[in-house]
Amino acid sequence: MSEFETFLNQKPIYYDKFDLARIKKAYELLKPLINLKYVIHLIGTNGKGSTGRFLATYLHNLGFKVGHYTSPHVLKFNERIWIHGADIDDNHLNTLFEKLNSLLPKDIIEALSYFEYTTLLSFLAFDNFDFCIIEAGLGGEFDATNVLTKDISILTNIGYDHQAFLGDTLKSITTTKLKSVNKKLIVSNQTYSEVLDIVDDFCKTDNIEKIEIDFSREFKEKILNFCKQNLLSSYLALNLETALKVVKCLNLEIDLKYVNGFKIRGRFEKIAKNIIVDVGHNELSAIMIKQELNDKKINLIYNSLDDKDYKKIISILKDNIKELLIIPIDSARAVKLDKLFEELHEYNPKLFIDIKDDEEYLVFGSFVVVETFLRWFEKE
Repeated sequence: MSEFETFLNQKPIYYDKFDLARIKKAYELLKPLINLKYVIHLIGTNGKGSTGRFLATYLHNLGFKVGHYTSPHVLKFNERIWIHGADIDDNHLNTLFEKLNSLLPKDIIEALSYFEYTTLLSFLAFDNFDFCIIEAGLGGEFDATNVLTKDISILTNIGYDHQAFLGDTLKSITTTKLKSVNKKLIVSNQTYSEVLDIVDDFCKTDNIEKIEIDFSREFKEKILNFCKQNLLSSYLALNLETALKVVKCLNLEIDLKYVNGFKIRGRFEKIAKNIIVDVGHNELSAIMIKQELNDKKINLIYNSLDDKDYKKIISILKDNIKELLIIPIDSARAVKLDKLFEELHEYNPKLFIDIKDDEEYLVFGSFVVVETFLRWFEKE
């Protein structure tokens, strides 16, 4: 394990209470030393990672210098910082680590959480880039990424997740995320129409420019066909459409050829002829997966973190489940195995042991579930 990894692993991912004082203090020291030319900020419940990567890939292929910061990662931290069309390499990452530690006082470095520190690391990585595409973590208003002044914000699909931090209603969840918006806002397709009313009220009250862009039915079909031809799930077509709205807002050429080379791990990703992995972990993800599967039945390899409504998630997918297989995961936040088996007993869950060549599988439930399965799969 590298010095950088050892350093990060000693930090809490987040603190129990939101407090931007630490990162604001750190950012004020770093800000005069870097130049983030144009900041595009992604907030929302689902679709932030793929929307950001579609946009980053597009702008990169147009010849711009682009950085994309996303979280969490599946197998390796480097996945979080994407520059020059690829995940950052180890040498560059270690150089940034040493540089950031030399620029900030030791007491500030030590006080920052994992996410706060890595957010600042991405800012340093994107110094003098044409576009910085920054994905929020848990929220918006109280998120570490909110220390930036954003040129455009993108609100992706809103649903129920992280209620302990964001509140139990769509209004509280949406409003908390919207409070990070500075100037302009582009809104993706929403599963819940109520969100659009909340957005309209917020933009009027806070004098935010909501940018309305729509594409023809023919072009939307073209986007969907592009995804199918490139073995991407149909639900990703909506996220690509949102990314293209930003491209249009920037008055740049619209041509799907600039999306070629798009890659991001764990978004209904086919890793073998009979295995798909998806990092989705909430009700909204389950709805998208159900639409993707249609009437198809699969063996679901599953587990959940304890703050997710796993009973609701499995109930959404129940008609698509041939057999429910529980894969143990190493996470302090995981549901206790006996509790998971007990609460999902009506679906007759079994412990995951192996893959059969003549069966089809979907690995789903969280980033940790996909990571655990991929590490097992790579050894087989």
